[in-house]
Amino acid sequence: MVSLLVVNMVNNLRQVAQMFFAVYVWGDSSYVTYIGLSLVVGMIFGMAVCPALIRRFDKKYIFITACVAGSVSSFLPFAVGGGPVPGLILLGVSFAFTGVTTISSTSMLMDAIDYAEHKLGFRGEGVVFSMNTFLNKLSSTISKGLLGVSLTAMHYVDNMAPNETVQTGFSAIVYVVPAVCFLLAILPLAFYRLRPAQIETIRAELENRRTAEK
Repeated sequence: MVSLLVVNMVNNLRQVAQMFFAVYVWGDSSYVTYIGLSLVVGMIFGMAVCPALIRRFDKKYIFITACVAGSVSSFLPFAVGGGPVPGLILLGVSFAFTGVTTISSTSMLMDAIDYAEHKLGFRGEGVVFSMNTFLNKLSSTISKGLLGVSLTAMHYVDNMAPNETVQTGFSAIVYVVPAVCFLLAILPLAFYRLRPAQIETIRAELENRRTAEK
């Protein structure tokens, strides 16, 4: 859930900063629409392919790989430059990896709920997913706070003329900070040790318990 909190900031930061970025970096507010399209297309693609990946690979490693790839694809436009077209393509790619992390981490939450039932004797879906909803809202709030701090640090004022500081600052918010968020999201998973074989054993034991209780 901590990993979800951090990785959700990838999308939230871009959503709160996209208008500033489109105007001051790409020079046209109409690019906001294309950024939104890259988010939708990328997320849908990532979510669509993730179930097939889960059937073949460990969810934890899928999440970690998607975070590393998402970080690289997020940082590349800042490092190499380029205009809106390569920027939108790489944004779409990074959004796809965000979609993969969303599905794989949600699946890991379900595994954790089964594990908790196995160890503690009760299922905590309500607590877990209520907390997950809260963390989504918290991530959005933190993203808006970071944007506010960034605007202050850049000495931004409404309708100011573009300058190098503002352009670099908004580029960092859209590209660099999300790249860092992807990497930070990996760290909490050092404490996640459930493996597919263990989960299958736990679910079999839970099914036996439920059958015996009937």
